[in-house]
Amino acid sequence: MASELASLPAAVLNNVQTFTGNTHAGSIIVDGISNTSALQTGMVVSGTGIAVGSQIVFVSTTSIQLSVACTLTG
Repeated sequence: MASELASLPAAVLNNVQTFTGNTHAGSIIVDGISNTSALQTGMVVSGTGIAVGSQIVFVSTTSIQLSVACTLTG
């Protein structure tokens, strides 16, 4: 993993955002996010229940819409 991170451009490494939200299996919506102001379309998202390679396609005040449906509810 460290070697993968080292090969990423500095702009990507410096723009890592951490947030929590609610996933819903089969849905492209992650809701219950307390602050989405730092999130942008095109960002890659990862975490439990998030399909590998998912990107943000829409940002609202408390939720995001992903390019790929979530795999778990949580």
